[in-house]
Amino acid sequence: MSTIFERSLALPTVDTAASERRMMLSFLVWGFSALMIGAAIGPLQALNYGGINAYPYLQPLLQTYYQG
Repeated sequence: MSTIFERSLALPTVDTAASERRMMLSFLVWGFSALMIGAAIGPLQALNYGGINAYPYLQPLLQTYYQG
C-alpha cells in the first residue's frame, strides 16, 4: 500500500515529462520574445527622451509610449 508521500516521489512518466518540456519551452519562448521586444523599444524611448523622435518612421507599426 503506497502512501501519498511515496506517490509524490514517483518519477514522471514519458507523457508527463514531454508535456512539461513543451510547457517549459513555451515559457522560454514567450519570455525571450518579451525581452527582445523590450530591447527593441527601449532605445526608441531613450532617443525620444533625448529629443530625437524616431517614431514617425515606425508609425504604421508602433506609436510612442505616451501616445498609447
